[in-house]
Amino acid sequence: MNKGFFSLFIIAIITIFLANCENDYPASLWNESEISKPFPIIDEIIPHDSTYAGVGEIVIKGHNFSITPEENLVFVGNKSADVIAASEAQITIKSPNIVGDSLKIKIAVHGAELFSDPVYYKLKPAVAIVGNLAEKNEMAYAIAVDKIGNVYVSIDGKIIKKISTDGATTHYADVGFLKANGMKMGPGNTIYVAFAAGRVKKIATITPDGVEGTFTNLPGVPQDLDFDANGNIWVSCDKDIYLIKPDQTTTKITSFSITLYTVRVFNGNLYISGRDENTGEAKIWRSQLLGETLGTAEEVLDITAASWLSAKSSAPRE
Repeated sequence: MNKGFFSLFIIAIITIFLANCENDYPASLWNESEISKPFPIIDEIIPHDSTYAGVGEIVIKGHNFSITPEENLVFVGNKSADVIAASEAQITIKSPNIVGDSLKIKIAVHGAELFSDPVYYKLKPAVAIVGNLAEKNEMAYAIAVDKIGNVYVSIDGKIIKKISTDGATTHYADVGFLKANGMKMGPGNTIYVAFAAGRVKKIATITPDGVEGTFTNLPGVPQDLDFDANGNIWVSCDKDIYLIKPDQTTTKITSFSITLYTVRVFNGNLYISGRDENTGEAKIWRSQLLGETLGTAEEVLDITAASWLSAKSSAPRE
């Protein structure tokens, strides 16, 4: 048998074998009767233009979203965002913890072949370093901020330092107290300070030229203070809340069962935090500001029972 004949014989055998093989390919994934959903459209993002990374929520308004949150895939940059809620016209996501000036937001919806057209968005860092106090391992105790963003810090050595908006740190004032428990910027760019040193328990003032004065004395240890819209100062002092009027008249307004620390005036209310050092009980209350008195205290948060607060047992300021 010559080589040419042998080659033709082999080809014939292979052809017969292939002709008798069954086609075991799977059925086509294409379903010609399937109708694709319309692709999602982004019309608006709230907050507009930008928000803070990893903090709060972002609302995306538009069309053709799924009412099932899990069927909406929202990408911010190269990160998939957590979808909190969804309707046909609105999706709410957690702000992802990435930072960028031009992050591309796009949405894919289950059953739709195409992504939405991208929209560019800015996520800013929620936390940023504004100044350096580490040159001598200085301990910061309390801060105040003026209207243009300069920061004033009480540090070791009976000193207040100023951190300007450009990050420059300078000496601001020498003071007579070791550390401030609380500080706030008040009228006339005067810093008001709550502190205690031995038998001295008072609210002091630091004028723009660095001169310290006494605004009022208190019977207990003042921990924090804040101003209301009328210029009154609300002070946490041991287990009590005091009101100090602009004329320096001082009045005890109410008392709590545990030691009070931070106070904040916000949206017509006074927020108050407190902690019992013996039992560990820690809570936040809210009372409506009623001129020169307070409404009934409403418990906002039981910190002791909030398991999501990893640092809930940390010691308060002394």
